[in-house]
Amino acid sequence: MKLKKSLCVLLMLSTLFITSLMAQGAIEQDNTDKKAIAYDSFNERVEVPLPISSIAIIGKAALMPADALYLFPEVKELKVTMAKTDQGLGDFFTLVVPKERATKRLGQTISAEEILSINPDLILTKSRNKKSINDLISSFNIPLFALDLETIESWKDEILQLGTLLNNEARAKVVVDEITNREREVSKKVLNAESPSVLVLQGVNSDGVNSFSIAPKSWLQSELVTLAGGTPITLEGEGSGWSVVSFEQIAAWDPDYIVIVSYKSKGDSFTNQIYASSEWKELTAVKNSQVYLAPGDYVNYFQPNSRWILALQWLSKTIHPTRFVEVSMEEEVSSFYKTMYSITEEAILSELVEKYRSSLK
Repeated sequence: MKLKKSLCVLLMLSTLFITSLMAQGAIEQDNTDKKAIAYDSFNERVEVPLPISSIAIIGKAALMPADALYLFPEVKELKVTMAKTDQGLGDFFTLVVPKERATKRLGQTISAEEILSINPDLILTKSRNKKSINDLISSFNIPLFALDLETIESWKDEILQLGTLLNNEARAKVVVDEITNREREVSKKVLNAESPSVLVLQGVNSDGVNSFSIAPKSWLQSELVTLAGGTPITLEGEGSGWSVVSFEQIAAWDPDYIVIVSYKSKGDSFTNQIYASSEWKELTAVKNSQVYLAPGDYVNYFQPNSRWILALQWLSKTIHPTRFVEVSMEEEVSSFYKTMYSITEEAILSELVEKYRSSLK
């Protein structure tokens, strides 16, 4: 009888052990098969097996998807291979990418062989590059996620989708909430304010000749003016990019404020020319000394990256100074980098604030 009981106990223990192993195997299988599913800027479904260990950022305008990606702190522990992200003012990502994780930068054009040599789990790109990259990798089953980011709404939506793709929806929500809260504070302060006309111009120097262009009215640069409590000056119709405008057209608009954006170099050559010109001096903005350089640090703030919220805060304070007396842009810049990019080193924060200050001169 005792032997029979012992055999029964042994059988039960064996069954429990086998069941435990099977359950563990099932969990491991579930982890292996786990996928993140999100929708890119074309509203196309993208599936990525988890966990992700390697990401490539490919194509022109790599700065924008890279800027979005590093809003997620865990990315610093992954292998990330990026195309060139220095527009001419310095490379911000040298501050946030650990030295031991730094990889050689890619060219803005790349071959299928180069992509395969990187062996990424996921490719990120600006939406305009999607077709050409998809043509390269369509046979290799590499997930490709395109980001547009050109409007404030699309920027927020795509950060949330990127968070889903990275399996960190909570962090995406923190980022979007921080941006939205800052945006709401601006909206409260500019409520019922007069709406001065604001012209945002990109300055470009070609062979020593300065020219100016204007963004489409649907782009973020125009949205910023409206949210800041101003009236944006735009061209009629919709363009696909920046459009060159003549001085005669600018004079006909005669804006209250002019903001000069320079993405590739410090912009003081443009404002110096404007204030020294006998033609420009008749414009209202010039007479009132209301021609400004758009702020920046390593990156100009007036473009579709996370710093658009700093551009909004600066612009609203600039065109409505009495309503933002208590707002310190230096403090806003510092807190932005702490919250958004987890930068806590005081030396780096001070450097970013100083670059902001010097960009306005």
